Amino acid sequence: AAAVVLIVVQCVNDFNMTPIVMLSVSVALTVNRAINARGHDEEQIERKKLPYLEGDVPPGLDTAVAGDLLDLIPKQLELPPMADIEQVEAALDASRGTQWTDLPIIDGVHCVGIITRAHLAA
Repeated sequence: AAAVVLIVVQCVNDFNMTPIVMLSVSVALTVNRAINARGHDEEQIERKKLPYLEGDVPPGLDTAVAGDLLDLIPKQLELPPMADIEQVEAALDASRGTQWTDLPIIDGVHCVGIITRAHLAA
């Protein structure tokens, strides 16, 4: 709460207002805690029924790693780090009419970068 008060006081550029702002923030926090079981942001999420991530991972994902969740990209869309013009044109041709807008740059077996189709076409 003190950090909020300091920010507000600095914004109005009058340190004489510090006690008044501190009292206002303290009263607001006390009333909020008395009315709401959770913080203001969590209350808004609940009331508006906004989707949000749970604090815990769903049980089905406990043993999953990021690679398990990836879509497999066609081999012809992969580019080496020092691709020549023919390789770039072949990747652009292969990516036309597909969902792939970003192409991986593969060095051996590791992805070392990503480049957009628009950058390659330019």
